[in-house]
Amino acid sequence: MKHFYLQIKLILNREDERFLTKLFFLALLVSLVETVGIAAIMPFISIATDLSVIDNNIYYNYIFNFFNFSNKINFIVSFGVLLVFFYIFRSLLNVYFVYKNSEFYHGKYYKTAVRLFDIYMNMKYEDFMTKNTSFLTKSIITETQILSNILHSLLMIFSEIMVFLFIFIIFLFVDYKVTLILILFLILLSLIMFKLVSKTIKQKGSERAIFQAKFYEIISKGFNNYKILKIDSDKDNLVSEFDDTGKKYSRSMVVDSVLNSLPRSILEAISFS
Repeated sequence: MKHFYLQIKLILNREDERFLTKLFFLALLVSLVETVGIAAIMPFISIATDLSVIDNNIYYNYIFNFFNFSNKINFIVSFGVLLVFFYIFRSLLNVYFVYKNSEFYHGKYYKTAVRLFDIYMNMKYEDFMTKNTSFLTKSIITETQILSNILHSLLMIFSEIMVFLFIFIIFLFVDYKVTLILILFLILLSLIMFKLVSKTIKQKGSERAIFQAKFYEIISKGFNNYKILKIDSDKDNLVSEFDDTGKKYSRSMVVDSVLNSLPRSILEAISFS
């Protein structure tokens, strides 16, 4: 984890760190609003289905008297209108968060790609000739995109964790014993799944990188030797090799996608059951 943190910090400059800090605070605000949105709908349903709740609940009764509502129907309508405006605000805030998040990680993709391209263009000729250009192309286009996606995912994970923590705090007030037992169980289950799945994800990630590099290598080989291949019958073998590599790359991506979504699916299934 420390090694991963140092790697992320290495590619971020001061401007990136300031922007990322602002995004984390924005993600915290989004999480808080999301939690309020989840919690606010239940009181409205309880009041709409049973008007006597307004008289029996000290908080509802206090608000009813404080704003001097003439009748309970007006109170429900006002509550409903307030909820509508709140959910509009929540939607706009989420759109703004997605926009700023996308602005950051797409911008980081472009800046990192330009930085790498500049480094490669300023390499000594002797050093450049020892490099596989397909690997350099893959680094600029694909690996830089993956890096940007990691930064995007970190922000989304942070936001989801904050929502979870806020909901957890609410549940603690409702029944802290059941909540603590449930949390301990979920943590234990998460650790088990992490141990079982993480090694396979790393292995498939390495395979993806190898097959993808081979992908670029074959494309580069085909385009750079186009004239020769038009005369030579070896082009069919090259296409066959490209097809075989493509199948392996596709298979590794499918397995990687399934493994990445598996822990969340299992946790959601257990949580709702």
